[in-house]
Amino acid sequence: MMHFASYRESDKHWIVDGYSDRKTMTGAIRDFGRWIRDNIDEGEGKLMIESGKDALLPFTENMRREWREYGPCYYFEMEEVPCASLYDEDTDEVTYEKGHWYLVASLIK
Repeated sequence: MMHFASYRESDKHWIVDGYSDRKTMTGAIRDFGRWIRDNIDEGEGKLMIESGKDALLPFTENMRREWREYGPCYYFEMEEVPCASLYDEDTDEVTYEKGHWYLVASLIK
């Protein structure tokens, strides 16, 4: 299950991030893909679910460089974390949830 998942949209792409409570990298990617499929774009979500980590992780280094040089491009990164957290500026409180992976992606429209 995804926690604190959200996205920001521009005219060329979406930036999506959130925490997955799945314990494996593959499970977290599929969890992220299901959230993207259900909330943003069915095709992008299915691609992420079906591709898995071997297809997605090579995007990390190459795309980080291309983003700086050319602007928005497809980008994917994930990091193992001890928990999921969300800071609310209005109340100055932090909410915690179970989370094992933080994932972020830039998806081209």
